[in-house]
Amino acid sequence: MRGRLRLGFGFLILSLLPTAGFSYIPPSEFILRSWLKKNSGSKSFKVKINITAYQEGKATEDQFTEIAVFHPQKQIFWSRAIHGKEHEIFSVEKKFSSLSLVSLLFSGASFLQVAQELKSKGIPIQLEEELLKMRTEVDRRASETQFLARFGESLAWVIGAADENETLHPQLWFKKDLFFPIRLVYKPLNHEWVDFRFDQYSFLRDFPYPKTITLTQKGKGIVLVAQVVEVDSNAEVHPLFSRSLEKIDSRATSGVQSLVRFYYEVFR
Repeated sequence: MRGRLRLGFGFLILSLLPTAGFSYIPPSEFILRSWLKKNSGSKSFKVKINITAYQEGKATEDQFTEIAVFHPQKQIFWSRAIHGKEHEIFSVEKKFSSLSLVSLLFSGASFLQVAQELKSKGIPIQLEEELLKMRTEVDRRASETQFLARFGESLAWVIGAADENETLHPQLWFKKDLFFPIRLVYKPLNHEWVDFRFDQYSFLRDFPYPKTITLTQKGKGIVLVAQVVEVDSNAEVHPLFSRSLEKIDSRATSGVQSLVRFYYEVFR
């Protein structure tokens, strides 16, 4: 079966090579698989992230630290929100099936899990089996919704329709040739459209991750910045992670409570 899949992708990529006037973009499944392969293999990994709320383009005093563990084999995610001097104000345990799209993209989840979630949010991942059923190269190209765009000083492969006037479209941007996600745009349930930017990629062994994640919303600008300060692979789950605080600790300020609530609803 694997041999067939590799042969299929080889055929698709060859058939979609650029012709005159055409900028080549790999099939969406190939792009996504190439990224997920980069962050697979760890039994589990722990991240420590500093989260800060922004208002009118400036950082506020509302901030907290998240310590989280992703366990792809068990399909479980644990997270604790820490405020001040190791004061835990919230904790949660989730199955991967309940994670937000942005978390799932960096969780070590399987291709099908991520592809299905992308499709559910309107980002069109065309599966290899769907492309192979099409008769011609022209049909296969036409079935993909992709375009090439500039992102800062780099070029990006964009999966999704281009924005038109004031109309937003769900999109996933990858840095051209490197297959790193650099932007994700979609509408979460019960929230306005979100625009995540993933910057300053670093590596833990062969595992790439963005050190800075910026969240903007239309009409508000930057609303949140997450700084990844620590990543540890094959991490053990601390016993404290088994205890969930279903409500945010009321001793935290109202601004911090709002930030924690928004972060876990949209980001996690």
